[in-house]
Amino acid sequence: MRSERLFLCTLAAAALCAAAPSRAGDASACDPLLPLLQAAYPGLSALPSSASHPENARYRVDAERVLDLAPQGPSAFNAHVAVCKPWPARAGLLLVAVPLLHADGEREDAHRADVDLLVVDAASGQPRQRLRLPEAASDDAMMLRSIVLDTARYDLAPDNRAFGLRLTRENNSRANPASVTVLYLIDRPHGDTGPLRRVLDNLVVNAEGGEWDTDCAGEFHSSASTLSMAAGITNGLHDIVLRSTSETRRNGIERGECVEQATDKGVNRETLRFDGRQYPVPLTLHATAEG
Repeated sequence: MRSERLFLCTLAAAALCAAAPSRAGDASACDPLLPLLQAAYPGLSALPSSASHPENARYRVDAERVLDLAPQGPSAFNAHVAVCKPWPARAGLLLVAVPLLHADGEREDAHRADVDLLVVDAASGQPRQRLRLPEAASDDAMMLRSIVLDTARYDLAPDNRAFGLRLTRENNSRANPASVTVLYLIDRPHGDTGPLRRVLDNLVVNAEGGEWDTDCAGEFHSSASTLSMAAGITNGLHDIVLRSTSETRRNGIERGECVEQATDKGVNRETLRFDGRQYPVPLTLHATAEG
């Protein structure tokens, strides 16, 4: 039971982190968000809210896609909504992630959704650059719980700092809980001009899961990966050192008490090198678009 509490607390903390406003930069620059979206999507038109989220404002983007705005911000159970964050490393720029829901692929427990990433001029509200990640916010059994813009110091080259997009999904199983967070890295190889480029794709940076009898006995697994820039350079971009930790915990009854024991721990380091197009992700840490 302790493992389940720990697992659920971890998920709750992730949801709170996703909903919390950025302390770096002036978060009020993102408010209101609607004018920024109207500039990015000319012809945006209001629609009735969805039955599953009547609290959201819904808008038609084109014949196939709609977007949702959440007046109270995103939550773990309302994650398919546009989010915005000032970019601390680039004064005057905002980062916006917009889930674009396919109107013909939406159910209460599943969605088909792309993600548009926008770099927006804060002064004018006009988009400077954009990139679409097809199906990046789609979900089914593993439900999308958060979309987070990551502004850590991903300095891939002088004057080329990437930003990240983290998406967390989890299932609704009590007996077989599972959660996974994936990371995309997006850079601007030509600065303020030219397109955005996806250089890291669907890297699993956090994963938790297990199986138990909902009373005590069971086994849980967790892993986490961190990224740091290396001095080495391959094809013009810094190598990335990936440090991954893993742990297996087992629960059982001993003398009438539920006891947890770590049975296996591991640490692994490897270097990701830019191949001229992307940083290839190890197969063991690569997720599909739906987690």
